[in-house]
Amino acid sequence: MHLQKQIAECRSREKVLAIGFFDITKLTGLNGEYGYVTGNRLLRQIGDAIGGLVRAEDLPARFGGDEFYIVLPGSDQEAARPELQRIAGVINFTKFTIKDAGEPAQVHLQNSCATPPAGDSAESLIARARAEIAKG
Repeated sequence: MHLQKQIAECRSREKVLAIGFFDITKLTGLNGEYGYVTGNRLLRQIGDAIGGLVRAEDLPARFGGDEFYIVLPGSDQEAARPELQRIAGVINFTKFTIKDAGEPAQVHLQNSCATPPAGDSAESLIARARAEIAKG
């Protein structure tokens, strides 16, 4: 709902908006080795870390599974890409300590972004951001 409201505001006020997409690429192995409870603990830590790295006006959210999105009002793709790369870089070099895991976990975030052209819905914008990862 937040994203749909941001898209509508972007159109009505002729502002720019980008959505950032993060996909965690090494979570399946951790879930297999330590279980889903440990994987969920790691996801919470990653989400908290992403939340601490965004601007006050941005809205990070877990979309599901191992995917996170960030709504970036006032940013176009050119401005959003370096921010997403910075966030991914910090997460990629962080070792997360998780209860019941034998050693700290390190993950890898892939990232992409998209902006809403005329007529884009929240769902189609998310799908385009997600598709960028598949191309990469």
